[in-house]
Amino acid sequence: MKTFRKDKTAIAFSAKADGGALTLEIYDAIGADFFGDGITATSVSSAIAQAGKFASITVRLNSPGGDLFEGVAIYNLLRAAGKPVNVVVDGLAASAASLIACAGDTITMGLGTQYMLHEALAMTAGYASDMRKMADTLDSVSSSAADIYVAKTGLAKDKVLALMAAETWYGPEDAVANGFATSVSASKATVTNSFDLSVFKNTPIELQTKTKEVDGEHLDASDFIYAGDKNDTSTWSLPWHFSTEAKTVSHLRDALARFDQDEIIPAADRPRAHGKLVRIAKEHGIDVEVKSNEADDNFLIDILRKRVEVEKRR
Repeated sequence: MKTFRKDKTAIAFSAKADGGALTLEIYDAIGADFFGDGITATSVSSAIAQAGKFASITVRLNSPGGDLFEGVAIYNLLRAAGKPVNVVVDGLAASAASLIACAGDTITMGLGTQYMLHEALAMTAGYASDMRKMADTLDSVSSSAADIYVAKTGLAKDKVLALMAAETWYGPEDAVANGFATSVSASKATVTNSFDLSVFKNTPIELQTKTKEVDGEHLDASDFIYAGDKNDTSTWSLPWHFSTEAKTVSHLRDALARFDQDEIIPAADRPRAHGKLVRIAKEHGIDVEVKSNEADDNFLIDILRKRVEVEKRR
């Protein structure tokens, strides 16, 4: 159950004791990777030990998960602290991070956040007997993880195992309705997805962005418009992250200049696609002179004509 960051930014874990409350920010993958990066039970344990006196713990989460056993260990550390635990999901509580969320006496989901649970995942190599042994091990691990969800939600274990097998994603209201959270925050989440979620099979379209460093790549207008389903305009968004704002602006200017030469965008999509690109450009401070072209005009005229025909039939 290991996922990795798409960039090489610093690991986001902090602990702060203030006004009788200890706040832990867990904004990264769970468990150490090959380079020793990641949020571990050791780091959480040290933060609790060094916090001094505090009356409660607030855990703020934005994590794709990672090492299941590290997640279980953090869950048990929080439960064993003997203090009220309030979990706030600021972005993503997926995989092992959803187990950590279960430590909360209260679990608040911010607007736009996601909660996900799935079966244990691992990689192995060897003979058929090795594969069978690993399958049995994964079943056992998934069963143990399910016990944590059962304790939190009160759902039957068979139900929880079925949710895990299906890789279930919940928005805030569904998480509350199914017992995985206790409330929905009135404030919108401000932490954006910066994790590679490609290891998962049912990742929501809005999280399937092409987030990566592409400073040196040649990007066409369509690269800025389509994310998720290119045939569903509601999923279009800016799918790229650059190392600097200056490089973002540079790529956007180039994409605008080459819009008429883009061969990927179908004619029917061009008016909406151009509008999308212009909006993104303006969000990044680019003053865009919107020019009408014959193809766009004909498309809009055709829509108006059809609307008039419909009105006449009424």
